[in-house]
Amino acid sequence: MNNIKEIDGNLLDFFDQYNIAIAHVCNCKGVMGAGLAHSIKIRYPSAYNNYKSYELLHGLTLGTISTAWVNSYPIINLHAQFNYGYVKKQYLDYDSLRECLNKTQKLLLENNITEIGLPYKMGSDRAGGDWNIVLGIISEELNKLNVTIVKL
Repeated sequence: MNNIKEIDGNLLDFFDQYNIAIAHVCNCKGVMGAGLAHSIKIRYPSAYNNYKSYELLHGLTLGTISTAWVNSYPIINLHAQFNYGYVKKQYLDYDSLRECLNKTQKLLLENNITEIGLPYKMGSDRAGGDWNIVLGIISEELNKLNVTIVKL
């Protein structure tokens, strides 16, 4: 995991300050109503609008990504949880996360972007995944990128 580092801060401030790609887990229900997804929806409406446009054109299916380009850098919505809720259960789908991150790395490298920021405990807080498993998937699938995990 030499390509992964952790810092303290706010992922959205990090995105604005350093102009690098960021990604986060989304559900496949077309809702960005809580947590980081909601903050992205409010701060970068194009990320939400592209998510909804993708839903209308293709449907939101596990393993796909939707992207909004802000100041020449992408905010990537990883469609890696089918549903959402407040019941303590696992909504995150590990295989879909793996597929999303694989597509993310490919997209970034095609656009000569080699750095990405991710939220700490992505898919492991509200989505109920195991952070150690998620971190392993991140390490395997984003192995050609410099990854910064941003902890609030």
